[in-house]
Amino acid sequence: MSASTDQGTTPQGSATSQTATASGAVEGAPSPKRVILRLNVDDFEGNPSEYNDAILAYLESVGRSEAELLENRHYAHIEPFQDFLTIRGTMPKRFHITLDMEEEMTRNPDFNTLPHELYRVRRDTNGKFQATPFKDPKEAKVYIEKARGHMDILLPWGGSYGNK
Repeated sequence: MSASTDQGTTPQGSATSQTATASGAVEGAPSPKRVILRLNVDDFEGNPSEYNDAILAYLESVGRSEAELLENRHYAHIEPFQDFLTIRGTMPKRFHITLDMEEEMTRNPDFNTLPHELYRVRRDTNGKFQATPFKDPKEAKVYIEKARGHMDILLPWGGSYGNK
């Protein structure tokens, strides 16, 4: 699953400002990162399009275009529901979609230096998905560090699985 190219505009359509840094990188320009979307199992009814809806909610929340999804700009690792697995006698309540943003900009990123972000995705009272960053930065940092321990090992960058 992916998204489109950055058009250099804000959601309102005004141009974004981009400034080159001393290293040659462009501030404000898209760069590779890994985004973890944390979702409630109960918010999903089993329709595969719901995954795209959750990803679109994230893209919208950060001012990115839904075209990015259609143009396969990013790669989504979707954790399967674990109906067969119980943890301490209870079914898992959450699952994750891990997005490798700007997948084609790098082949084998160093996961130790690659930025990671964490968002909650929930349905609002109208049934529409809403993505929000964790409110407590310390909680987010701890969660990301724990998740990186297995996600960065089990989920190779993008859809390459080491073949790029």
